[in-house]
Amino acid sequence: MAARDLLVGRPLDSEAIGTERLSVAKALPILSSDALSSVAYGPEAALTVLAAAGAGALLWNVPIAVAVALLMLVVTISYQQVIRGHPGGGGSYAVARANLGVVLGLVAAGALLVDYVLTVSVSVSSGVDAIVSPFQHLGPYRAELSIAVVAVIMLGNLRGVREAGMLFAVPTYLFVVAMVALIAVGLARASLGGAPHPGRYPALPAIEPLTPLLVLAAFASGCSSMTGIEAVSNAVPSFENPRVPNAIRTLGILGGLLVLLFVGVQVLDVLYTAVPQPGGSPTVLSQIAEAVFTGPARPLYFGVQFATTLVLVLAANTSFNGFPRLCAILARDDFLPHQLTLLGNRLVYSGAIVFLAVAATVLMLAFRGSTDALINLFALGVFTAFALAQTAMARQWWTRRDPGWRRGLLINATGAAATAVVDVIIIVTKSPRGAWVVVVLVPALVLGMLGIHRYYARVRAQLEGIGPATAIPELGPAIVPVWRWDRAALDALAYARALRDTAVALDAAASSATGLPPGVERRRLPGRGLGAVLGEIDAIRLAPGAGVVTVVLPDEPLPLWAQVLLRPTLVRLKLALLWRPNLVAASCPAFTSRHAGHRHTAFVPVSGVNAVTVGALCYARALADEVVAIHVVADVEHVARDELDEVPAEFERWSARLHGRHPSLVVIESPYRAVMPPVVGYVLQWRARHRDRVCTVVIPELVDRRPWTLGLHNHRAFWLKATLLRQSGIGVADVTFHLRDRG
Repeated sequence: MAARDLLVGRPLDSEAIGTERLSVAKALPILSSDALSSVAYGPEAALTVLAAAGAGALLWNVPIAVAVALLMLVVTISYQQVIRGHPGGGGSYAVARANLGVVLGLVAAGALLVDYVLTVSVSVSSGVDAIVSPFQHLGPYRAELSIAVVAVIMLGNLRGVREAGMLFAVPTYLFVVAMVALIAVGLARASLGGAPHPGRYPALPAIEPLTPLLVLAAFASGCSSMTGIEAVSNAVPSFENPRVPNAIRTLGILGGLLVLLFVGVQVLDVLYTAVPQPGGSPTVLSQIAEAVFTGPARPLYFGVQFATTLVLVLAANTSFNGFPRLCAILARDDFLPHQLTLLGNRLVYSGAIVFLAVAATVLMLAFRGSTDALINLFALGVFTAFALAQTAMARQWWTRRDPGWRRGLLINATGAAATAVVDVIIIVTKSPRGAWVVVVLVPALVLGMLGIHRYYARVRAQLEGIGPATAIPELGPAIVPVWRWDRAALDALAYARALRDTAVALDAAASSATGLPPGVERRRLPGRGLGAVLGEIDAIRLAPGAGVVTVVLPDEPLPLWAQVLLRPTLVRLKLALLWRPNLVAASCPAFTSRHAGHRHTAFVPVSGVNAVTVGALCYARALADEVVAIHVVADVEHVARDELDEVPAEFERWSARLHGRHPSLVVIESPYRAVMPPVVGYVLQWRARHRDRVCTVVIPELVDRRPWTLGLHNHRAFWLKATLLRQSGIGVADVTFHLRDRG
């Protein structure tokens, strides 16, 4: 805990989410560093393609630059329309799903997810190239530098929006100032004759003929300078009020700066005739800066390189902001695992941030940090999302006919046509160079997300189809498997007798039993193996009229790792019992017999009133004199204050149908979004006040036999059990609900 707090900071109270919103000044560096920094590699990417046709082909970069700049303006204005039409965030995914259907919405989402990973990889690789350009001796350490940079960015984002904004604001603004100074000084020197041979590039060998397809390929590479524009529309909910005007203003500033810097670099390249070098070092931008800042101004060259390096490596921050939010939106729509909706200690989506860092690192290592290789995979995903978003907005204007619809239709139809043409160009020209990976990966992601959605729909149908039960189940005997007659076995037998009038000891121990509590039936097993114990448990469980059998395990108050190492057979038994219906596995480490005969209180953590939680509540009613349900409200960002009464109201309606003892409900608002600590804390506080009472926490657990579904559940039940089993004198009973393979 101390190490975590040192790295990512202390947990923030949920109410602090209001202070974590983005102002325009803070949003600009966080959301635009990707787009702005792309001017460091976008122009060079186009030149690299043209250079294959010789020096004479490099002048084609001028019309390409004009076309890309016009496209930047069209896309910027078009995405301002997206922000107005869909202020809830989600960008291309939200607008495409609303107007073009689920499948095309998921295509846009999948394309963006892939592009976010590529953005991190390309930005960091380019940043490392910028480092290596003036310091060639660092070349052998590209991979290590790349991994270190990704780790720093990840930690910065895990610390939260406010600290990420402080971390990334200075480099972004420093880069803008450095680039404006470079363009201004470069143009001034050229006007005074400081550029000796404008437009006369040094001789290059012509490897390929200059064809329209080659020019289109160069245009497609130059369009990589536009990645990141959509990030503002994805993050509208993270802006401070008024959110929509602030997001539109931020996007407008971003678009203007992007056009200025992109065109400026292209003009300087023609004036100072920089050409791409093998291996990408020195970069084109480095050559331009070196030619502009000479003599006494030489230190400014290193300043440009330093600022470029910083903004390139931190440009990945745009992805670290957009990727987790898009994942959270998809998860709330049941297309990704639900745990991606959970806010971490610092009010950020920590799981998605870590996943993005790992995925980008693996990709960089796979391509050995080569920007040239990664750039060929780049831009296809984002232009697919561009085209779908603009088409969806055009359809929305056409169908709704809202005020100003003609102007909006013209803007978005133009954007749709332009970006669709670019998307086709990228597919045709870049697929042979590696972009086919994205063409294959996006449909695979869509199929995966549709599969996840169908799974969650089946689970929901099963839970709702059964309906909340009200009957108290008939409880069978309490069974205690014993491999050795030690303190843990005797405590388990005492706890079993506190639960039921009769208890059965399944004796698989090598030594003889001593000091058995009264009322315990001892059955000697023919063998000591796990199979013999499970066979006897199944015989009792499947006997006619057996009721719900409770297996009390001889646990000790140990950490999870210690249980695995010291009691491996017991751990295997727990896993085997998990898959058996009509059975409850229970433990109560260090239970003392003084509790026997006293009143029994059962606590049941509930997330809602459904078949899983109600099954646990009904078992608890059969087990204990008093039942307390505990509901923790943790998702404060998406739960409105008037929704806090939803679960209590459902619980009240269910309780009204019961006969006999009614459970009570305790609602806890978790200030740090955690669920387990409030539950454990409440039970421990109660235990401290009632040391003479039998105490059992009955945990509802949903069980699915299919291993591929493990990542689709949060496994809170497992971790709650592991935490409670470290406490002495608190029983833990696991009531499972088994999903059917077919819904």
